[in-house]
Amino acid sequence: MSSNTEVLNCVVVGSAGDIGREICRRFLKRGHRVYGFDITNDKALLQIFDETLSPCEKSRFHRVYCNVLENASVTKAFASVPHVDVLSINTGGISDHSFSSMKEKNWMHD
Repeated sequence: MSSNTEVLNCVVVGSAGDIGREICRRFLKRGHRVYGFDITNDKALLQIFDETLSPCEKSRFHRVYCNVLENASVTKAFASVPHVDVLSINTGGISDHSFSSMKEKNWMHD
């Protein structure tokens, strides 16, 4: 990364999945700080990703627990980021029946 390039704070929601990990890698390779939001605590899965990072990239990667179905969890996760320059949302499928049947007006209300 050149010295005149701004370092961005990039939030990647769903960072432990295949697409999320690749997006994190690309931001890190460009010299940006990455806040990887995810619900997983699968240590083996997380270690696989960690082992692919250089020491410099590891210093700019911040893993943040975040359950996107819980407002308090999302609020707490975003509070850990000084400011957000880039937001990438890559969350997985829906498993909660009430969420999958939610009407748009109710979603917008929350």
